[in-house]
Amino acid sequence: MRQTRNLLKGDLPWVRIPPSPFKIAVSIKTVQTIVKLELLKNQKKEENMSSGKTVALSKYAQHKYGIAAQSLVDFEVGVNCGCALLAIAGADGTLAEAEFQWYIDEQEMVAVDSEAFQEYIEILLKFDWKNANIEELLSGIKYDFPLNFRNSLLYQAIKMSRADGFYHEKEKAAVAKTAEILGVDKTVVVGLESVAEMEETADKLRIALFETKA
Repeated sequence: MRQTRNLLKGDLPWVRIPPSPFKIAVSIKTVQTIVKLELLKNQKKEENMSSGKTVALSKYAQHKYGIAAQSLVDFEVGVNCGCALLAIAGADGTLAEAEFQWYIDEQEMVAVDSEAFQEYIEILLKFDWKNANIEELLSGIKYDFPLNFRNSLLYQAIKMSRADGFYHEKEKAAVAKTAEILGVDKTVVVGLESVAEMEETADKLRIALFETKA
């Protein structure tokens, strides 16, 4: 009698009651709605990510970074990277004029002058680097470039941070954090920092050799 009662109650562990057709229909509809909303969200994100504007790179870019002249960089990608670099160089609480000027000078040599490039510079001038989220700026970037874009970004971050003559520990920590976000090994960062230091030494030596004696 007890076994019959249990059976009627349906509490035997191996007895599974199939879901009703109504529940299945509702589940399928829910999944379809979620998928549709996710697709719309991704589409909207891509529309916001790219306006179709690009900036062409110069012969200097080919000489300095090994990327073919006239290669095109997506405008929004350039803006996000530039803003991230400002935030890194300002990690010590101050974005020195020499640091900002280094980056502007570098970009003026790397890029071909155009209306899009001038707009890019204007955005950087107005950017609130103090409240920037580096991870957020870099998270949406598609790294489909004909060079190791992650390493070149870190190289510019190091060069920019050192441009005022002092590589602050907070700037160094921000570079390390950015490398972690980008998935770049610590040994690569050390190598890039060494390259930046050697370049500064070589620049000083060259200028000293070219100086005229009174």
